[in-house]
Amino acid sequence: MKILLCQPPVEDFYTTPDRHYPLGLLSLAGYLQDLPVTCKVVDFLHSGSRRTIPLPKNFTRIRELLNRADAPFKSFRQYYHFGMDWDKIEAFFREESPDLIGVSSNFFTYSHEAIQTIRLARKACPNAFIVVGGQNVRDGLFTLGEDIPVDLAIAGEGEIPFRRAVEALLCDPGIQHPDSQFMESTCTPVDKIRVAHDLVNVADYTVGGYPMAMVQTSRGCPYRCGFCTIERTFGRTMRYRPVEAVLEEIDGLVRRGVKVLDFEDDNLTVNRQFAVSLFEGIRDHYGDSLRLYAMNGLSSWTLDRDLLTLMRETGFVMLNLSVGTLSEESLRKSKRVDSREDFVRAAHIAHNLGMKVMGYFIAGLPGEGYKEGLETLRFLQHLPVVPGISPFYYIPGQTLRVPKIPKDPRDARLTRFYPSHDGITEEELVTLFEKTVWKNRKYLEKERNEGQGTSSE
Repeated sequence: MKILLCQPPVEDFYTTPDRHYPLGLLSLAGYLQDLPVTCKVVDFLHSGSRRTIPLPKNFTRIRELLNRADAPFKSFRQYYHFGMDWDKIEAFFREESPDLIGVSSNFFTYSHEAIQTIRLARKACPNAFIVVGGQNVRDGLFTLGEDIPVDLAIAGEGEIPFRRAVEALLCDPGIQHPDSQFMESTCTPVDKIRVAHDLVNVADYTVGGYPMAMVQTSRGCPYRCGFCTIERTFGRTMRYRPVEAVLEEIDGLVRRGVKVLDFEDDNLTVNRQFAVSLFEGIRDHYGDSLRLYAMNGLSSWTLDRDLLTLMRETGFVMLNLSVGTLSEESLRKSKRVDSREDFVRAAHIAHNLGMKVMGYFIAGLPGEGYKEGLETLRFLQHLPVVPGISPFYYIPGQTLRVPKIPKDPRDARLTRFYPSHDGITEEELVTLFEKTVWKNRKYLEKERNEGQGTSSE
């Protein structure tokens, strides 16, 4: 049996290549390694190409705001199709002629790209068994009223139900589900996870020019932040892979030339004993020869001087932390931990250890206006962090009440600046974005000048 596992292209003002690594698809493929199948992971997004496409009318006002005459800098000038062109994707499906096609749909805002990929797969391969899975399947993709010609939709963790579908097809290749059977997954035994990193060329994925790969050591999240939906996929119970298995996976990646690892856990350091065991194992094997990141973010209340020192010795060069918001009302509504004291402490310790700290906040949470966003930005400005902004955007399945839910999924993304309520405007969200990017650039400029022994004044 021939299987294609596909990551769709993206259409937006920009994309982040550091985040393209198809970890979920590689995990699906790894779960099939003992079956008589041939798997190919195809990253239609990370093909290295882009082309300018017409701007959707949703974004006309945003581009005007970001490129007005008095704007501090010009951005979002062009809207792009990132990845392989649609006609080439159709031709690729036709040439490969697989028996089974899996398409990932992880983000509600890119639902149209996933649907178009599925439609082209069905058009080119009418007899193929088509599966869609990913974080957007449970609550988002099938709420749009679109015709999505798949045989199976998997909500939640995909390894077990996808394997069952493959086993059924091996027994009876004629199985079809014309009404799109919907399958709720069960939690994957994490000790059984084997990621098929060998199905991609690691040299195609880089950070700072160095080959990179993503690694996931655990699944689950014990917290209940109302703006997050990760527990809808992985549940609230933390499950940890054996440290030895993770180190073995890392060793295989290093032997293939990987120099950068990004841990994609949602709570990498919440279990201190596990984190220490993992980091000590990496340090003892590789010293600080690897560059380590946790781009999904770290919980500042789990970090102390000893753990941060160990992380620096292990190869962490940057921390991604979020204070969320300073608004006590928003913290209460979203059920998020008030982490400002822990954030300040962790930021200072990490900075003194020589690590760069990215300090993020969420702008425009339901009930928050421009004033609250500016207050949080000023809080970050007085800390040794590079400030970063995340304009709030709607995700189906959020428990946080959102007064203004966009009808078009393209309005539910960072680059749209879609107000979540009537107490803040697009203009105010754009202004907060511009101020944050300006502070970001000034901080980095000051850091460069200090590194050269000069004054930034």
